[in-house]
Amino acid sequence: MDTSAAWRSLITDSNGWRRVIFQQRRFNAAFQRLDDTFVNYVATINMTEKSLTLAKPADKSWKTDFTFEQPDAEKLTLDGGIDHHAIRMHRQLFDRKRFLLVSRGFQWVQEYLFNG
Repeated sequence: MDTSAAWRSLITDSNGWRRVIFQQRRFNAAFQRLDDTFVNYVATINMTEKSLTLAKPADKSWKTDFTFEQPDAEKLTLDGGIDHHAIRMHRQLFDRKRFLLVSRGFQWVQEYLFNG
């Protein structure tokens, strides 16, 4: 699994997650909700066991486990649960070149108004 990737879902469930972003093997997993708010977790990924453990930074006693499948480099399925809710997430890799900061670059000063 690419551990520095953004995965997104189809918006078909109003209670679902829009994206999950992994930044390092043991660092941060940010889950973006459909209302564009984020929930951050400390993530531990075990490639051998194909498992993912999430922990809340503010609650050291809270953790949850997922298993994952990666049928190809651009697809990811997570199975597990969060707060007594069973979750099965199918994710599609999001092309980094589509992020505005990557495609356009950072601009301290703009000569023209730019609104994405």
